[in-house]
Amino acid sequence: MQSNDKLLQLNLLVLRNGFLDKYQLDSRHYILSGLLGEALFSDFVSRYGHKSWAIYSDYWFNYGKRMQADFLLVTSERWLVVEVKHYDGRFEYKGNECYLNDKLMDDNYLLAMDLRVKKIRHMAQELNQDIVVEGLFVFIHENSEAKVHLDYALDFDVKLRNELKGFLSQLKRTDNRQLSDGHLRKVDAVLDKYRVKNPFLPKPIKQEDWAGLTKGINCCTCDSFDLAYRHKTVICNDCGAIERKDAAILRMAEQVRILFYGEDYAVTGARVYELCDKRISINAIHKVLRDSRK
Repeated sequence: MQSNDKLLQLNLLVLRNGFLDKYQLDSRHYILSGLLGEALFSDFVSRYGHKSWAIYSDYWFNYGKRMQADFLLVTSERWLVVEVKHYDGRFEYKGNECYLNDKLMDDNYLLAMDLRVKKIRHMAQELNQDIVVEGLFVFIHENSEAKVHLDYALDFDVKLRNELKGFLSQLKRTDNRQLSDGHLRKVDAVLDKYRVKNPFLPKPIKQEDWAGLTKGINCCTCDSFDLAYRHKTVICNDCGAIERKDAAILRMAEQVRILFYGEDYAVTGARVYELCDKRISINAIHKVLRDSRK
């Protein structure tokens, strides 16, 4: 399962703070659930799709409006715009509103999906007017149910997890021509033209939050802070894992980068020294950081 920097920052705050506030807990749950759903979909494509298909994940684009596609699956015949929801329970769409387990949801995910497919269809036609662009909205949790009440047709298919194997297998039988490198370069050129950065990135933590974090090197295996410091290694007193000091320093530098995400010159020797609880000399830290930038 892939990770992302926002989740990494939340996990670091749990490791070094011991708790998250309600907003952070909800955010962490949402990210984990989304990543699990996307990992399940990727596994389905790997098992039942065609080996030449190209799959683009977490594609952010701006075509008159900034939007995101969980996946864009490019086959020999079409572009398939995919939205994956890992909802545990009953999803229902009625009166142009989304409900999960009878609770009204904040966003209209189906209307957003309809617009997403239309926008990407216009993008694809810049490459070739004959490209078929379709949508697939997948409820991939094993306990998902979905009922959609509409008086008009959607511009995409809605599938449950138990229908996904058959859908991809059928697609594999029809979209089975090999994709050429030249064609994929043209696809990349169109996607890059409209690609934008993910706006939902972590923010650097505040100085008072930094001051309250548990300092020290955590074990690379079990995350314990009970380490023995040797000349060139650190050894975990709990699980016995051994790590070279230079590797530990670079790992702490990466933690500093995540904690102060997006800040100019976030990683400094002084911050890494403080995060290490001053158990490693600042001269050694500066040397490792210098060497890593060569």
